[in-house]
Amino acid sequence: MTQNNSENVVDVGCWVNVAGFEPDEEETIYIVDDISARPTEMKVGKSSPLAQALLGKQPGDEFPFRTPAGEYQLTVVSTGQTD
Repeated sequence: MTQNNSENVVDVGCWVNVAGFEPDEEETIYIVDDISARPTEMKVGKSSPLAQALLGKQPGDEFPFRTPAGEYQLTVVSTGQTD
């Protein structure tokens, strides 16, 4: 039985480890308010396409994500609350 634990659901204020942008690598992405967004620091505003694709996901969830460079099949590896 799968338990929907809110601590494991991606939301604003979370960090998310995502696999799929590069082979055998994970990226840590921080979902923040739009005013705090700093893409070069991997702080993604909640209204951005990537944040919108991640919100509500849980570890193990897979989803397609399209960028100008092409489409990726991404996987949420882990997530947690930022301090």
